[in-house]
Amino acid sequence: TAPFCCYRRSIFEKIGKYNELLLNSEDLEFHKRMDINNLKTYLNTGITNTYYSRSKYIDFIKHSFRNGKWSILPISISDHFIFSIRHLIPLFFTSGLIFLPLLTFLFYPFILILSVQLFLYFSLSMYFSISNFNKERNFLIIPTTFILYFTLHFFYSLGSLSVIHSLLKGKK
Repeated sequence: TAPFCCYRRSIFEKIGKYNELLLNSEDLEFHKRMDINNLKTYLNTGITNTYYSRSKYIDFIKHSFRNGKWSILPISISDHFIFSIRHLIPLFFTSGLIFLPLLTFLFYPFILILSVQLFLYFSLSMYFSISNFNKERNFLIIPTTFILYFTLHFFYSLGSLSVIHSLLKGKK
């Protein structure tokens, strides 16, 4: 999906307005309805904007947690599944980190699955951290992005798990 979109009035007349029950991810749900109705999004590469990222680590953690919550919560609010599998990968990762060590006490081979999962995650994180270094040429970017990747994925998935827990208990 694309951020900061503008739409013709006819789009709203055809598919309706934003779902006001969605406090986050409303643009994803709107674009899903556009996709269902074979409406296209045009990206104008001539438009530029400046994005200011969060400057405090705790704000980054809160944002990651909230995004994780809103990757699952629309399932109970919207008629459409609006996320792709990439939005659920952090959930699988952290679920593995939490539950696989517990399962190794019951069935020893789960330690192998946990080891493979950790190896894959840390290998990919290191690969992308080094890729960022190659762009920026600053050695501090490697450990910084490595930590930020883990923080993002871990707290994103904790947010997702918190919603799943609430939905299973019958709360929204």
